[in-house]
Parts: sequence; structure tokens; C-alpha cells
Amino acid sequence: MDIFDKVISVNDNIKEEDKELYKYGLRQGLFIIINILTTIVLGYIFKNVWAVVIFTIAYSPLRVYAGGYHTKTQLRCYIFSMFLTIAVIYANRYIPGTSQNIIIITIISCITVFSLSPVEDRNKPLDKVEKAVYRKRSLYVLLIEVILIALLLGIGSKRIALPVSISLLALSLMLIAGKIKNSLEAKS
Repeated sequence: MDIFDKVISVNDNIKEEDKELYKYGLRQGLFIIINILTTIVLGYIFKNVWAVVIFTIAYSPLRVYAGGYHTKTQLRCYIFSMFLTIAVIYANRYIPGTSQNIIIITIISCITVFSLSPVEDRNKPLDKVEKAVYRKRSLYVLLIEVILIALLLGIGSKRIALPVSISLLALSLMLIAGKIKNSLEAKS
């Protein structure tokens, strides 16, 4: 009996057939909390918490709908996410935060997201209706983020606009990687 079994066994109101679903939800919730805490700790270690938080806020809603590359296990996902976070910290540190760079990153990313979204995974295939819904939602989130970047540049807040544009770039790379992975899996 693991900790999740113990937590669920405390509540007598949970039906036997629903216990596995509750355990899965608890595991996923714990995984998300650990991911967020580790991300913030990495931001703190690399003295860039604000960029990590802005990146995460911008990246997460778009990733949900646009899809992209997924690893095969949660542990690999966690490790990959931490490398992605470190890459974002370095990108934010070393990409000059000029308006021109932010605009170029945003345009390239928009073209990629517009062209590829959504990229499904074999563990989460999408039917025709889901693809249309996810595409519409991803483009809606993309539009909001592009407007945000434009507003931030308009008020001279490049320090915030850069991590938002980097989130679009990271998502674009995840979409490309997801397409490549899907293509390779289809051939084997």
C-alpha cells in the first residue's frame, strides 16, 4: 500500500471503482507541484526567478492546447522540463532584449505555432473535432500573448516581453520536435 492508497482509504465516500482515478489525480497533482517548485528553485539558483515565472505563465496555457514533444515517462518529462527551464534561463540572460530581437522571435514563433498547432502525441491522439478545438484555442492563446508582447514593448517593458517571446520560441521548438518524433514513429 503506497501513500496514495492511504490517503484515499481515509475517505470512505470514494467508491471502489473510482479509487484508481483518485490515485492518478493525486499523483499528477503531486508531480505538478514538484515540477513548479523545482522550476522556482532553479530560477532562484540561477538568480532569474522572475523570468522563470513569466516563462511558465506564458508557456503553460499554450502548451496545453498546441501540444508538441512528449517524453515516454514522467521521470523523463521532469528531467526534460528542468533542462528546458535552464535553457530558458540562459536564453533570457544571453539573448539581447532589444525590441528587434523580441519581434523577430515572436514572428518566427507565431509562424511555427500557426503552421503546426496542434501536434498530438501517440499517447494522446486527437480526433478531427479535438484537433479543430485545440487549434482554435492555441491560436487564441497565441493571439493574447502576442498582444501582451506588443503592449509590453509599447510601454518599454522589454524585460517582461523577452521571457514571453522566449516561451513562444520554446513552444515552437517543442512543436517541431513533436512533429519529428511523430514522423519517426510512423516510419517504424
